[in-house]
Amino acid sequence: MIALLSATALALSGCQQDSAPSPGAGSSGSNATPSESPSPSQGTPPAPSGPPFVSGPSSGEGGALGATMVKRIRSGSHNGFDRVVIDLNGPAPSWQADYVDELVQDGSGEPAPIQGTANLQVIVQAAGHDDMGNPVYRGRQVARPGLPTLQAWAVIGDFEGQFTVGLALESQADYRVFTLKNPTRLVIDVKH
Repeated sequence: MIALLSATALALSGCQQDSAPSPGAGSSGSNATPSESPSPSQGTPPAPSGPPFVSGPSSGEGGALGATMVKRIRSGSHNGFDRVVIDLNGPAPSWQADYVDELVQDGSGEPAPIQGTANLQVIVQAAGHDDMGNPVYRGRQVARPGLPTLQAWAVIGDFEGQFTVGLALESQADYRVFTLKNPTRLVIDVKH
């Protein structure tokens, strides 16, 4: 029983850490504010603070082109939404997001290896390669987490300081994109 409670508390604290900015964390393109982590006895954690969810195009302003590098991409499901986090080195980048009919590879225009009932494309002004062409992002190119809304994600572009991620979704759901600091992250939430 104690092991089950410990595992539950650990799982909740891991979700809460990704769900809301940490104290002292700033944001760009949002009104995100820190929130307290609930104890496991308080029940379901509150919805994370952040910008409102939208259904159409969105964008945010950030640092200079070429100043930010992509380190890692991860995803998970939370109470009411699925989340993709792009971990970055450098200042918060500019970004653009919108639904597209089909996810295609930047450059070639070939279909991406994933397609959903709805497809969200997120273009980040960050590089996956250094100035010498060496990869700084060495993570997965495609992931299929099979979450309630997020079926899969893929890197569909990495060219001249522009890194593009496609999200294959179960349905066209409201979403939000925002950045967090310390460490720098671009967060993409898609409602269930």
